[in-house]
Amino acid sequence: MADNKSKRTSSPALPWKTRIQLSILNTFNDASRRRDGTVNRRLIRFFESRLRTPANPNPINGVRTSDVTVDSSRNLWFRLFIPTQLTEHDDSSSDSQIPVIVFFHGGGFVYLSPDAKSYDVVCRRFARKIPAVVISVNYRLAPEDRYPAQYEDGFDVLKFLDGEKSVLPENADLSRCFLAGDSAGGNLAHHVAKRACESKFKDLKIAGLMAIQPFFGGEERTKSEIELAGVDLLVSVSRTDWMWKAFMPEGKGMNRDHEVINVSGKNAADISQLDFPATLVVAAGFDSLQDWQKRDDLQLLMTGVLSSPSFDDECPFISLIIGVNEGCFIFSIAGVSSSQLSMTVAVVIISSLVFQTIADGLVFQIVAPVIISGIVFQTVAAGLVFQTVAAVIISGLALMFKYRLITFFLEALCELTSDWASSPHHG
Repeated sequence: MADNKSKRTSSPALPWKTRIQLSILNTFNDASRRRDGTVNRRLIRFFESRLRTPANPNPINGVRTSDVTVDSSRNLWFRLFIPTQLTEHDDSSSDSQIPVIVFFHGGGFVYLSPDAKSYDVVCRRFARKIPAVVISVNYRLAPEDRYPAQYEDGFDVLKFLDGEKSVLPENADLSRCFLAGDSAGGNLAHHVAKRACESKFKDLKIAGLMAIQPFFGGEERTKSEIELAGVDLLVSVSRTDWMWKAFMPEGKGMNRDHEVINVSGKNAADISQLDFPATLVVAAGFDSLQDWQKRDDLQLLMTGVLSSPSFDDECPFISLIIGVNEGCFIFSIAGVSSSQLSMTVAVVIISSLVFQTIADGLVFQIVAPVIISGIVFQTVAAGLVFQTVAAVIISGLALMFKYRLITFFLEALCELTSDWASSPHHG
């Protein structure tokens, strides 16, 4: 055990299904990032569009959802989660009042949104289990919109709620408003809370803050970043460095020691004179950012903020998503049709060839986990195996002939899989 403390070379104890899907996600994230600091947003949108959950006014597991627009010009909106068992009645007495949680999703300020399946599941469960009215914010993403756009969006949602209380159920108690978020969302919640403390609202009051493995950092390389360098994690130093570079605008002082990134450094804002809300900071032993999170917790305690740390030595990064989705992780293969998954794989492969953003080895790294998951889990039609193998063949030919026959092969793939699926020998 002592050796593990000094140098961790093993991976966190995750379900093997989660490991496979994490491998796919790692590869996809790397494929979407360009060397010039931009992202292939078209590829990201195509991939994420297959894994989104629409709002549903009809209750699912006791929670109904709707999407509310705050400012269409910047695509600022939120998904509203309402637990029906406590809101669909006429009793508006104080005993029936329930808190409001404003939640900010993770994704390194670059990826994901409230309608991602994972965050829809997370917020739906929060609403039902606590219970609470949950507001999951869709803020602008980097690098298209850099700092401070995300913080402006988060704060403007609070102002909107304070002025447009009619969008909430009658028994939503804005005087018990909690800010919460994981990863980048934890960072965002922290700084929105600070700004809220410096502002005046009519009804809204921040009662608490939950920063779940918040995305903090600095120019220094911490012990956890060094020790976990050899572990295959979603959040590696190279990935976080790229995300911070994509997030911050160019200019003097716009580095990882900026006050919004290094909240415990010399440039950090002084919150000792603010009525900063009681805070829960969650850190994990297999999160390379854990030292920054622990420093944040210590800084809060030193400034007089009631802070409650939570640490699990064996917990991986984005444990919120893994735990709430019960091993399903961010992208559930079981929830995607075979044709969608096959086409997604093909597009990722082809885009990697066309834009030359990654090495040829990506083809194997992406396709192999998909084939394995299709065979082992039997969560999709048997046709997935055939379609995926066909995609591998196509990618191999594309490597030989480059881009000339890509369109032809895609059309042929669709025809072949369609004919094969309808064949009397199928099944």
